[in-house]
Amino acid sequence: MEEPQSIWSYIAVSDFVVPTPPATDAARGRLRRAWNWAQRSLHPTSAQTNDEMSQWDRPSDELLKLVSPAPDWLDAANELVNTLGDAWFNPEQPARLIQPLVGPPGCDLSHVLQVLAQQKQLPSLPVLDPDPNSILGSSNRWEASLPASAAAETGNETNTEILIVPHLEKWYLRHEDGLSPVRQLVEQFITCRTRVLVGCDSWAWAFLQHAIGIEDILGPPLTLAPLDAVRIDAWFRHTLPVERIEFRRTSNEEPLYPELRDTGDSNEHERSTLPSGRSDILNSLAVNSRGNPGVARANWNACLRTLNPNSDASSALAREPGSLLWVVSPDKLTPPQFPIHSDRMHRFVLHAVLLHGGLSFASLAAILPFSRDEIHRRVSELCRARILDEQSDILRVHLVAYPMVRRDLQSEGFLTDAF
Repeated sequence: MEEPQSIWSYIAVSDFVVPTPPATDAARGRLRRAWNWAQRSLHPTSAQTNDEMSQWDRPSDELLKLVSPAPDWLDAANELVNTLGDAWFNPEQPARLIQPLVGPPGCDLSHVLQVLAQQKQLPSLPVLDPDPNSILGSSNRWEASLPASAAAETGNETNTEILIVPHLEKWYLRHEDGLSPVRQLVEQFITCRTRVLVGCDSWAWAFLQHAIGIEDILGPPLTLAPLDAVRIDAWFRHTLPVERIEFRRTSNEEPLYPELRDTGDSNEHERSTLPSGRSDILNSLAVNSRGNPGVARANWNACLRTLNPNSDASSALAREPGSLLWVVSPDKLTPPQFPIHSDRMHRFVLHAVLLHGGLSFASLAAILPFSRDEIHRRVSELCRARILDEQSDILRVHLVAYPMVRRDLQSEGFLTDAF
């Protein structure tokens, strides 16, 4: 019997191909985006009004935590070990001294590397202080030898043969004085002969290749293979609480996962095709997310609804709260939109945030040639539009908005990643 395909696998970045819809679906998507833009320009509040007038409510944050399928990063870490092979981890015969891994926002390869470091008790290089002075200042607090800093981090002198660097993007700023830390770090990678697993955000990797030729120095990176509909289905079947909560489509009230609930078929993930009842939803998730697990998860959360208790829906569907969730087709969602009077400065803010895998406002103000008031205004507008999100003083692009932002920046001629 053929072995089931792993949900998580690794490929060369050059082999990455995003999931694509049929030509008819692609044409419909372009028409839908144009229609949404026209509707929003003519009637800015119509989308919000329609949502408020519908029979569906958004799930509570507590319920979303229960039904949001967090990836199994331990499984992804184990698959990375299999991909690299035992020889890479053998101190006598390392297959390669340095192996970069890159991925776009939402792939969370840094989490995979952190899990791997814990699993194998390997030292992990901490990120720099988000204060821009830690990179641009004259104190040079980041100047430390790799083996010494790695051993100090773990308290284990015997495991310095392999070093985990989860966040290379946190070792530079796009500034005339902001490349020294990453230059010296890379130089130590080469000179100390320590085997290194380097994780880096794909946007930062693209910039560092442009600025210092990072890929020419460290070698070609690996990345997570994009998730198609079948892999997303396998992921969801393993993580969604389908034994306790039923997921039904809003379009026809059909359950998304009837087989597992009714027959206990645990081998569904081994199939190469999907039942038609959920193939369209999962195909849309795969295409709209560009195969990105974090974006697919964020879109899945955006698709979930509960029944409005004040609606005139059939009372037969009014169950105990939390036992039934409804799923809107991803194609029916209205994606985040730029502020009505957006300008190029909004895009400079977003581009800077993406190039660094997230930035504090202080760092953003340090690298952009605009006044703090102008930057603050754009940041506030992008946060209100749910394009930017600020948590723990770090600004990041909302994952639901990420595909739209990437498409816009690419069309405006900004440097993007290879995905």
